[in-house]
Amino acid sequence: MTTGPVAKLEPIPRAAGARLPWPAAFLVLTGIWACSFYFIKLGLEGPNPIQVALGRCLIGALALAAVTAVSRTRLPRTAATWRHLLVMDGA
Repeated sequence: MTTGPVAKLEPIPRAAGARLPWPAAFLVLTGIWACSFYFIKLGLEGPNPIQVALGRCLIGALALAAVTAVSRTRLPRTAATWRHLLVMDGA
């Protein structure tokens, strides 16, 4: 049995910039997780499920638009690409 060259594993580089100490990061994560229960309570008292779903889609679309604007990524230009995206979306 012959073996080829073995790939050398390199460590994953860390992101540049300031990092929170783990207790602070844990508190931020806990706060984000706990907010979901508050928003569930609001969702049960106010809007109906369709409004909640549309609101979530709108927030997601705005977040993706912001990421696209900041990263200066161009949207697809051809109709064929948009058709493929719609098929993959299940629309």
